[in-house]
Amino acid sequence: MIEKIDSQSLTKIFEKMDDALSPTSETQTLCIFGAAAILSYGSAARQTQDIDIWRPASKINDRAIRQMAFAADLDVDPVELAPDRIYLQIVDDGVVRLPPFDIQERRWPGGAPNKLVWSGNKLIVEAPPPAILAAAKLVRASPQDLEDIAFLMNAKGLDEDAIMEAVRQLPQEHREIAADNMVVLALTRQSNRQRIRPARPRAKTGKGLND
Repeated sequence: MIEKIDSQSLTKIFEKMDDALSPTSETQTLCIFGAAAILSYGSAARQTQDIDIWRPASKINDRAIRQMAFAADLDVDPVELAPDRIYLQIVDDGVVRLPPFDIQERRWPGGAPNKLVWSGNKLIVEAPPPAILAAAKLVRASPQDLEDIAFLMNAKGLDEDAIMEAVRQLPQEHREIAADNMVVLALTRQSNRQRIRPARPRAKTGKGLND
């Protein structure tokens, strides 16, 4: 059976990873994205098998990562096509494209910093701002991606203007795809609103025995 993590088990994983670092260890900063970031923003319905770590916005060394993963019983960058355990996926720039991150200033375009989502003694976990996550998910725009974006819009007050501003910071080849998928997002949200709209009470057409 393939293991999955939710928001509660994700926190426990971070705690185990933090405990693996000694008081004299260098502080490790993880920038998570994808489903793990959605979980860290409070999604109760979401589950995932992997924790994606965006290396360009993280401050990590490989030895510490493997030490923390071992303590939390996680694999690191598995080579199997369908791993059956929870794992860390270290992602470099070029594999998944996000808007450019200023390493020196530690800020995204427009000056937005990463959001702190968890902190221990020697481990800091951050996530990109909701608009950056939403823009990246619009490149693929799978049904799950659209659900994740809808969660961010509802839970974090994210609006379409903020998402479009982040989309404009994507690489050109992804920017056009994401902008086109904004239409898909709008139609999906409209359809969902119509589906959950309460039905109007039906008018009485005659008197019953108890009227």
